[in-house]
Amino acid sequence: MLTTHRKQLANDVAFARLEFGMSKNEFFSQTPTEWVALCEQWKSREKYRKTRADRSVARICMVLSMCHGAQDATEEDFMPGPRKEQTPEEMMAALDAVFYNHG
Repeated sequence: MLTTHRKQLANDVAFARLEFGMSKNEFFSQTPTEWVALCEQWKSREKYRKTRADRSVARICMVLSMCHGAQDATEEDFMPGPRKEQTPEEMMAALDAVFYNHG
């Protein structure tokens, strides 16, 4: 059990050094509440960065799909996450737009 705690502590110290540039003294001078708050802010910032990066990639994919004939493509079509269920007709229309409507 002690080994597990030591590993977690070592991971936390390494994380503090890599992500926040903190020394061991700075890390150990924090209270647990301060450490949790700092990690929560980091998680929030990382989530924002990932969403922003996903949106940029989705925008590029949308433009490329419109160059290849898709008339109603949106950024949301290329964002990760749950998708709306497509009917077989919608699937065929999407395939037709990609393979047969090159202009």
